Amino acid sequence: MITELHLEQPAALTALLQELLSKDTYNKFCVDCNRNESTHTSVTYGTFICQDCASIHLAVLGMDKSYVKPIFGEPWDNHQVRMVQLGGNKKLWDFLKQYAGLEQKGVSQKYESAAARFYRKKLNAEATGRPFSEKEPPKNAEEYLDRGVEGAKSVAKSAGEGIVKGVNILGNKIEESGIKDKLKGFFAKKTSQGGTQ
Repeated sequence: MITELHLEQPAALTALLQELLSKDTYNKFCVDCNRNESTHTSVTYGTFICQDCASIHLAVLGMDKSYVKPIFGEPWDNHQVRMVQLGGNKKLWDFLKQYAGLEQKGVSQKYESAAARFYRKKLNAEATGRPFSEKEPPKNAEEYLDRGVEGAKSVAKSAGEGIVKGVNILGNKIEESGIKDKLKGFFAKKTSQGGTQ
C-alpha cells in the first residue's frame, strides 16, 4: 500500500512569503504578464509569477531553466527562500529594462537571453555566498562594439608580445647553434669574391 506524503508549509515561512508579496507591490503581481496576482515563484530568478505564466515557464523553459513552485502550500528549503528574498520582481524588471525593453518580452525571449542567464547566475552566486566576477552582457550595439574593440586590442597586444618573444627565442637559437657565425663567414666570403650583386 502506497501512502501519500503531505508536507505542510511552516507558518513562519507562510508569513515571510506573505510579507514579500504585501510589502512590495511589484511582487504582488506577475513579473511576466503584469496583470494577474502572483501565485507561483520562479525560484531560479527569485521572482513571483501567476499560474498562467507558471504554466508557460514549465512548457517553454522547463524546470531546469526556471524552477517553478507554488508560493503557498509547499515547504521550501533555505536556498529557495534566499533566492526570493534577494531577488524580487522589481530587481529583475529593472535589470532587464537596461536591455532595450527585454522586461516586456515574452517568456522565451526574455529568459533565454544572455542578460537573463547572467542575472540567474549572479543571483544564485549571491544566494549561495559564492564570488561572482562574470562581466554583464553588453546592453546595446555601441557597448558590444566597444567590448569588441577592447578585445581586439587585447588580442593584438598579446599577439605582438608573442611575436617579439618568438623572434627573441629564434635569435637565441640561431646564436646557440653557431649558424650566425657561419652565415657571416659565408657572406663575407661572397663579398670578398665579388659574388654579391
